[in-house]
Amino acid sequence: MMNKIYKEYVMARNSIQLIDAYIIDVKISRFKEQEGEANIQFGLATRSEYVDEKNADAYLKTQICVSDVSTEEIISEIEVACKGQFNSDHAMTEEKLIGFVDMQIVPQLLPYVRSAVASLSAMMSIASINLPTMDIIGSIRKNMEEGDLEGNTENE
Repeated sequence: MMNKIYKEYVMARNSIQLIDAYIIDVKISRFKEQEGEANIQFGLATRSEYVDEKNADAYLKTQICVSDVSTEEIISEIEVACKGQFNSDHAMTEEKLIGFVDMQIVPQLLPYVRSAVASLSAMMSIASINLPTMDIIGSIRKNMEEGDLEGNTENE
């Protein structure tokens, strides 16, 4: 199973390249001063769009809620959306191209979101928020086991 997962990732990584990525939307709300320990919860949503047989766009939206551990009051909320443009070195069917792009959305776009969130949170006078990195092979394995790498265009 692991060899199949690794081969799928290598195929996607070698066939599809991220050619541009940028933040397209940011929403920030700071409700109160952070006084004690903070609890940070976050969620990710992805979406991909077929452009043509060699190109696809992908989107990663990250929502973060920071709350006070003792009072459970919300301290701040941050939402960051990022767009990536992917290009294939050869023509593919929509299903295959989107399947490969879907495999790469989070690992390729999360670093852009992580950087924006860390910088913004530091400027908000709250504890700096450092989103975790990702185990790419582990994620692909899980998605394959759950059948999520079948070329879905909406993963929200």
